[in-house]
Amino acid sequence: MNIQFITYFGKEKLITTQEVTYSRFSNPCSFSEFDLNIISLQDETIWRNKDYSSNYHQVDCSNHLKSLNGQIKTSTKNTIVFLPQNCIFKYGSEYKYSAELKDILQTLLVSTLGNSLLNLNGRTFSLLFENCNTIINGKEVISAFVFDTYGDALTKSKSNNSITTFKYNKNCILSSLDLTELNIDDFLSEIGLLKIVSSIPDWIHDITFYNDKDLMEEKETKSSEIEQIKTAISNIDDQLNNNAFYKKLLYTNGDELVEVVFNVLEQILECDMSEFEDEKKEDFLIKLGNVTFIGEIKGVSTNVKSEHISQLDVHYQSYLDKLAEESITENVKALLIINPFKNKPLNERDEIHENQIKLAKRNESLIITTETLLKVYEEFLSGKKTQLEIMNSFRSQKGLYKIIKSKAKETADNSAYKI
Repeated sequence: MNIQFITYFGKEKLITTQEVTYSRFSNPCSFSEFDLNIISLQDETIWRNKDYSSNYHQVDCSNHLKSLNGQIKTSTKNTIVFLPQNCIFKYGSEYKYSAELKDILQTLLVSTLGNSLLNLNGRTFSLLFENCNTIINGKEVISAFVFDTYGDALTKSKSNNSITTFKYNKNCILSSLDLTELNIDDFLSEIGLLKIVSSIPDWIHDITFYNDKDLMEEKETKSSEIEQIKTAISNIDDQLNNNAFYKKLLYTNGDELVEVVFNVLEQILECDMSEFEDEKKEDFLIKLGNVTFIGEIKGVSTNVKSEHISQLDVHYQSYLDKLAEESITENVKALLIINPFKNKPLNERDEIHENQIKLAKRNESLIITTETLLKVYEEFLSGKKTQLEIMNSFRSQKGLYKIIKSKAKETADNSAYKI
């Protein structure tokens, strides 16, 4: 992604791996030349007005902001504006007066920003003073203000879900997060502007799945015949790549993990996940016969936490409320499909703590680790488990999901030893 980063002096640097062009307020490049334009209002020098009167209704660089406003209006590319933290606004002759931004918020928005940079004939919003933290890729990022608006929220504070980033209009996004602490790659991934593909760790190659070993042995045999078996080798590579796709269950998170989980659920439950409409609530909703599965999909670097189970229960209870409002009766089961310790090899991962298992049981919900889901899928592929057996096990179990040996198989195995 090609980014233009526009600041007052053009000296601040972004934490990012993307290609960045650094520009000043007074001399930005054309917005159309970049995939994304980022404007920072977080330099305290911006918040000055040398007018002889005690006037904090405008800033010295208002003309620069108006010029930037013109580019935002005409550009078809996305623009992100990072609002300031709670710095000191200095004004009057020789800047002898001062006020904290938190004390002049509405005047600041209407007079300074509303009439210059953000004069986009779009929606309105208000700022509220609230020191809070927002989680971006597992890290806390501070902000001094939150947005008082509805809808289009892209990031929220961890404590009370106050909005810290939202879509102001079609091509403009506003954020109150502190840029000095923010990894832009993580932020863009969080708000859906950048898809970060997880790198494949070395240890994943040591994991055998389904028929990996047999396929590799067959590949070595066929390779000796080179010209005669090129087609056979190509087919084997396709199958290995297909297996590698499913092993992503063990080390990915976010959209990448959701894609693989959806693929597996479609096969083992014989359902169509394309019919699910993502409304930024639960991650999936599957209706099969007399049971409805509602669930969350997560990849985390830690163990399963109570908050993961509680978040699932919020979606579960909300769905039950919706059913009650519509006088609909359904047998609903909540599933948490989670990849804990995603950065660790399987043999170094801790067991799910008993407290979380008890909480899931209390909530009548079921925790399914992606490692176990991969084993269930392997048994499905090999014919050891049927769609009905898997569906019934998801429906009947609670707490931590365990693969139970099929009764028919147990009977067959035991009968072999009868005299």
